[in-house]
Amino acid sequence: MKAVMARKVILGVGFIVILLISGCEEQLSHNQDNVVAAEKIQLKDELEQCRNEINKQQELLRNCQKEKQALADRPTKQYAKRIADILESVVGENQKLKAENKQFKQKIEELKKISDEPAEMPETTGDPNSL
Repeated sequence: MKAVMARKVILGVGFIVILLISGCEEQLSHNQDNVVAAEKIQLKDELEQCRNEINKQQELLRNCQKEKQALADRPTKQYAKRIADILESVVGENQKLKAENKQFKQKIEELKKISDEPAEMPETTGDPNSL
């Protein structure tokens, strides 16, 4: 009987040890799942922060490109306006000179006609003082 009882005690203790070991493994597995889940959440947060930073940098890049284009366009517009002003002035002066040139040509033609006509001689009476 002592042997049967010893066997029952040994089996009971072995059963309890097996239950404890399997419970600990489940606890360890559960703890590992919690750690993995926590790391996953942390990585998702870090990924979201990186995406936000990338979006900010892209917006900053777009703004810088707009400013660069505005700076590149500004001198071109200023030069275009100055050239237009100068051209307007030159065209106006050219028109005035053409009108003046036309007047001079008309005057030259009038003077040529006058020089081509025979000059009338005053009638002489023989008196040298009458001239």
